Amino acid sequence: MADLVRILDSAYKHGIRKEEILLLLDERNETLRSYPLHEDQDGNPQEMLVGHTGTRSWPIEIGVCYRATEPVVFHAAKLTPEFRKLYEAEP
Repeated sequence: MADLVRILDSAYKHGIRKEEILLLLDERNETLRSYPLHEDQDGNPQEMLVGHTGTRSWPIEIGVCYRATEPVVFHAAKLTPEFRKLYEAEP
């Protein structure tokens, strides 16, 4: 998916770099976990992807909206408490 995704400017708001987003999206990333989110206003499915990129000592989260034309990353940040709880509960 990394080569097909569009990254919105809003994804850079919390200091996560493009390279880190692409590292998280890499299909070889064994730390990647997925959590469903509500649909966007147009009914497109969304999810929060969580994992390590190897660039920081902590995991990051990225929000992805699956539009008919392309997947779009709209959010990227240090892992928040809500998703940390889910992420740490998994093996």
